[in-house]
Amino acid sequence: MFETKTTWEDSGHDCEHCGGEVLRRVDTLPGGSVETLFQCRDCGCQWSEDGKWVRVGDGRFCQSAHRRQTGLTGSYSRRLFIALGVLLLLLAARLGGIGALRFLLPLALLGAVVWTIFQLGRAYHWWA
Repeated sequence: MFETKTTWEDSGHDCEHCGGEVLRRVDTLPGGSVETLFQCRDCGCQWSEDGKWVRVGDGRFCQSAHRRQTGLTGSYSRRLFIALGVLLLLLAARLGGIGALRFLLPLALLGAVVWTIFQLGRAYHWWA
């Protein structure tokens, strides 16, 4: 049977996102090759030895820190979704009248509540 042997060592650093302990992870793969990376014990972020992102963790501040450090901001996509939502709402009002709005408004509110609960669950680790 082929197994990967993993050893964990203290790197002496703390995570910039959550303040957790960053460990040096050394995986010895079948065949003798060695893979080394750094991983936060708390949020799960992983970096290669040269500091590049391998995996963005699921901590509360990990996604925003990754966007900040890589220069990706979510403002364009958020504005696009808002504009599309307003456009669809106006289109529904034009084609279906007030009856369509009476039907779509509760669905939109329900969607917003479900989305908010999902985001809070991800941030506070309610599920794995």
